[in-house]
Amino acid sequence: MGLIVVSADGTKFRVDEKVESLFAVKSSGEQPILVFQNWLADESSETFSRLQESLAADTPFDGVLASRQRPGIWVRIVGASRGSGTERGFLVWDRTEQVLNESRLAADRHFFETVLNSFSDPVTIIDSDFRFIYGNTAFSSLIGLIPEEYYGRSMVELGLVNARAFHENDRRCLHGHVEVESEEALNFGDASGSKGSQEQLWLVKRVPYSAPNGRTTVVSVFRDIREVRRMQLELDRSRARSSQISRLKGLATLAAGVAHELNNPLMIVSGAVEAIRDQLEDCSSRSRVESLLIRAARGVQRAAEIVQAMQKMGANTMSTDGAQSEVELISVIGSARLLLSTELTRNAVEIRVSGLPSARVLGSESALIRVVTALVQNAIEAISTAGGPTRIVSIDVGRVADAAKFELIVEDSGPGISTAHQDQIFEPFYSTKEIGQGLGLGLSLAKEAVEAMGGHVEYVGTSALGGARFHIELKAFGGLNST
Repeated sequence: MGLIVVSADGTKFRVDEKVESLFAVKSSGEQPILVFQNWLADESSETFSRLQESLAADTPFDGVLASRQRPGIWVRIVGASRGSGTERGFLVWDRTEQVLNESRLAADRHFFETVLNSFSDPVTIIDSDFRFIYGNTAFSSLIGLIPEEYYGRSMVELGLVNARAFHENDRRCLHGHVEVESEEALNFGDASGSKGSQEQLWLVKRVPYSAPNGRTTVVSVFRDIREVRRMQLELDRSRARSSQISRLKGLATLAAGVAHELNNPLMIVSGAVEAIRDQLEDCSSRSRVESLLIRAARGVQRAAEIVQAMQKMGANTMSTDGAQSEVELISVIGSARLLLSTELTRNAVEIRVSGLPSARVLGSESALIRVVTALVQNAIEAISTAGGPTRIVSIDVGRVADAAKFELIVEDSGPGISTAHQDQIFEPFYSTKEIGQGLGLGLSLAKEAVEAMGGHVEYVGTSALGGARFHIELKAFGGLNST
């Protein structure tokens, strides 16, 4: 640290060796004050003018000067007033490192603000009193104020209607030192001068930050969730449309099969009725008439069963819609078999049912019929594609050990599912079939339906028959004591 001594009238000065070293000059005793000005770089002219004003008014001075002979070197000069003294002293020391650090900090702050101002989401930093110390451009636009108008103010002072609740979440983040996420409706009153008075719904994520100097702040990021909710609504609508498309496609396929299935029993009824008409001419053929009537009744019963199964399946979509009741799994399998009877016959595929004779589960009958139908339909298509000699779909009904659940094991003798596709088979619109051969929604909607009933479905690898093996678990109706 060096010393500069200035005369009482401020016209002359002298320095010690330390000052000479700092400015890289050689001094010869007392010199005119303008010589000192020549030691300074041009960017220090304004500071030198302040120094002269201080000398004339005898007021304290504190400034930073740049050396002309040593570019890049900055020197701090500090002096108190002269008072009754005949000379005035100034302490001088090298402040280059501090100036460079301040310059770097300023550059870093500019970079930091530039980055945050590029965010489309509002970002704020508040202190421990919940007063703003930073807000990016997006936040300024949100509340309709420039930073100078809200720095040092809280949400209460800005007129936020629900400011108390808002700051309570800030307090949880600050005092608990934990991240806090909440939905906030930002509605500012006019008293604050804020122009952002329109209520908006935001997801606010708060993160606590402790600076090296011990100062604790809360950094908040605001995300407008109106768009997120709009996208979610659109996604829900899209899924509903996809489910409806899949349902209509399945019903169209079933309609063709049902038409064929209904035709056979109705032809039997028609033939039996015609034969009865002929036999009525000879009353001695009573036994023959009774036999024909029995055949007609069976045909009508067969047609009624087909229509009933189709009505059950078409009751609603894969969704359970929250309506769950007691469902007999054996009956569900029977309905699925009946609905797919044409496909089974055409592709020469046999369904083998084994296991428990009865399994009452909690669920939606129509949804479960569609689940089993989707799995068996996929199995039939896989077996048909493979073209092997063994053409079997096996359904085993069992009880999950030590749990109030029943299980269905559905496996087939098809080619199975390759390892590359196994992780994606339950994804919506994913299909290994050729374009136009399916929407890829069957397994996705089946999984959704089973899980909506509190159950679980998964692909568990290759079956003993050589094809795919699926495992379904469903809640038992009545708990552990059910059969």
